[in-house]
Amino acid sequence: MSNINLNEVLSELNSNWILSENQDLLSRRFELNTFAEALDLVNKIGELAEEQTHHPDINLGWGYVEIYLSTHDIGGISEKDIILAQEIDKL
Repeated sequence: MSNINLNEVLSELNSNWILSENQDLLSRRFELNTFAEALDLVNKIGELAEEQTHHPDINLGWGYVEIYLSTHDIGGISEKDIILAQEIDKL
Protein backbone atom coordinates (compact mmCIF):
# COMPACT_ATOMS: atom_id res chain seq x y z
CA MET A 1 0.00 0.00 0.00
CA SER A 2 1.61 3.21 -1.13
CA ASN A 3 1.71 6.55 0.63
CA ILE A 4 -1.19 5.88 3.02
CA ASN A 5 -0.61 6.37 6.73
CA LEU A 6 -3.09 3.87 8.19
CA ASN A 7 -2.90 5.27 11.73
CA GLU A 8 -3.83 8.70 10.40
CA VAL A 9 -6.63 7.19 8.31
CA LEU A 10 -8.07 5.34 11.30
CA SER A 11 -8.04 8.50 13.39
CA GLU A 12 -10.22 10.18 10.76
CA LEU A 13 -12.76 7.34 10.50
CA ASN A 14 -15.49 6.27 12.90
CA SER A 15 -13.81 4.48 15.81
CA ASN A 16 -15.70 1.26 15.01
CA TRP A 17 -13.50 0.56 11.98
CA ILE A 18 -10.91 -2.12 12.70
CA LEU A 19 -7.62 -2.63 10.90
CA SER A 20 -6.61 -6.25 10.43
CA GLU A 21 -3.45 -7.50 12.07
CA ASN A 22 -1.54 -7.57 8.78
CA GLN A 23 -3.04 -4.17 7.85
CA ASP A 24 -4.61 -5.31 4.58
CA LEU A 25 -8.29 -5.06 5.55
CA LEU A 26 -10.62 -2.51 7.14
CA SER A 27 -13.76 -3.87 8.75
CA ARG A 28 -16.73 -2.57 10.66
CA ARG A 29 -19.72 -4.21 12.30
CA PHE A 30 -23.07 -2.46 12.59
CA GLU A 31 -25.61 -3.59 15.18
CA LEU A 32 -29.23 -2.94 14.19
CA ASN A 33 -32.61 -3.76 15.69
CA THR A 34 -34.11 -5.87 12.91
CA PHE A 35 -33.28 -7.74 9.75
CA ALA A 36 -35.14 -5.08 7.75
CA GLU A 37 -32.90 -2.33 9.17
CA ALA A 38 -29.80 -4.38 8.39
CA LEU A 39 -30.99 -5.01 4.83
CA ASP A 40 -31.74 -1.31 4.37
CA LEU A 41 -28.18 -0.45 5.45
CA VAL A 42 -26.75 -3.04 3.05
CA ASN A 43 -28.77 -1.50 0.21
CA LYS A 44 -27.50 1.99 1.07
CA ILE A 45 -23.90 0.76 1.19
CA GLY A 46 -24.49 -1.07 -2.09
CA GLU A 47 -25.62 2.17 -3.74
CA LEU A 48 -22.46 3.93 -2.54
CA ALA A 49 -20.32 1.05 -3.77
CA GLU A 50 -21.96 1.12 -7.20
CA GLU A 51 -21.44 4.90 -7.48
CA GLN A 52 -17.75 4.41 -6.71
CA THR A 53 -17.40 1.13 -8.64
CA HIS A 54 -15.64 -0.28 -5.59
CA HIS A 55 -17.39 -3.16 -3.90
CA PRO A 56 -16.87 -4.35 -0.31
CA ASP A 57 -17.49 -7.80 1.06
CA ILE A 58 -20.65 -7.68 3.17
CA ASN A 59 -22.12 -10.10 5.71
CA LEU A 60 -25.78 -9.62 6.54
CA GLY A 61 -27.74 -11.26 9.32
CA TRP A 62 -30.57 -10.60 11.71
CA GLY A 63 -29.69 -7.28 13.31
CA TYR A 64 -26.15 -6.94 12.00
CA VAL A 65 -24.08 -5.95 8.99
CA GLU A 66 -20.34 -6.52 8.64
CA ILE A 67 -18.36 -4.61 6.03
CA TYR A 68 -14.90 -5.62 4.80
CA LEU A 69 -12.86 -3.22 2.67
CA SER A 70 -9.75 -4.19 0.76
CA THR A 71 -8.55 -3.66 -2.79
CA HIS A 72 -8.02 -7.12 -4.19
CA ASP A 73 -5.86 -5.88 -7.10
CA ILE A 74 -3.18 -4.63 -4.71
CA GLY A 75 -3.79 -7.05 -1.86
CA GLY A 76 -4.37 -4.31 0.68
CA ILE A 77 -6.04 -1.05 1.57
CA SER A 78 -6.16 1.64 -1.07
CA GLU A 79 -7.51 5.16 -1.27
CA LYS A 80 -10.72 3.67 -2.73
CA ASP A 81 -11.29 1.75 0.51
CA ILE A 82 -10.74 4.84 2.61
CA ILE A 83 -13.12 6.94 0.52
CA LEU A 84 -15.82 4.27 0.73
CA ALA A 85 -15.34 3.96 4.51
CA GLN A 86 -15.72 7.73 4.85
CA GLU A 87 -18.94 7.64 2.82
CA ILE A 88 -20.28 4.73 4.88
CA ASP A 89 -19.56 6.76 8.03
CA LYS A 90 -21.94 9.45 6.72
CA LEU A 91 -24.91 7.05 6.57
